[in-house]
Amino acid sequence: MAFGNVPERPAREADLYGKLVLLTGVRLLVGTALLVATAVLTLGSESFGGGVDTYLYAIVGALYLASLVSVLFLRRRRYLRALAHAHIFADMVAATGLVYLTGGVESIFTILYPLAIVNAAIGLGRRGAVIGAIGASLAFSGLTVGMEMGFLPPAAAYLLRPPIPSGRLLLNVVLNLSAFLLSGALAAFLAEQLRGARVELRERENRLS
Repeated sequence: MAFGNVPERPAREADLYGKLVLLTGVRLLVGTALLVATAVLTLGSESFGGGVDTYLYAIVGALYLASLVSVLFLRRRRYLRALAHAHIFADMVAATGLVYLTGGVESIFTILYPLAIVNAAIGLGRRGAVIGAIGASLAFSGLTVGMEMGFLPPAAAYLLRPPIPSGRLLLNVVLNLSAFLLSGALAAFLAEQLRGARVELRERENRLS
């Protein structure tokens, strides 16, 4: 019976390796799509600019750089769990940067936070979902407070606007935080179900062997 547990750790490492390869590919695709969208907006609109496009290109460059570093570590198959945590951090930073550059609390790019939470759950399962949900909530709340209190100036002059009424601001924050926590709970549940299914499949394979 004991020999059935021997390949358990290598199997987990191989599973995490495959997930990180997938997430790195997805990050490259997202970076490429953002690069194309930024180029189209920059060339097709005179009102778009004010330094925002430069920051967007910087975010895209950072995504490519993070993917390159990830590939280097993946080739050596070392520090995979640390790399998975770094992926979560990179996704949160990129999402927060895009939300900041596009207006803050009312930005359409707040949808990137739930996507980052799902990516975290794919990489680290239930633990990743919890880390992602907490990280997204803290990053979004900090950014919102900083911008609405005047600690963080808008990224460009055309993004200046009157302060959002407190009731509307509170509603936006509550709705977004609820979405983050719900995404984390759902992603954690699905990750746990998937993990259980994989463990059961592995046990069946061991019994058949």
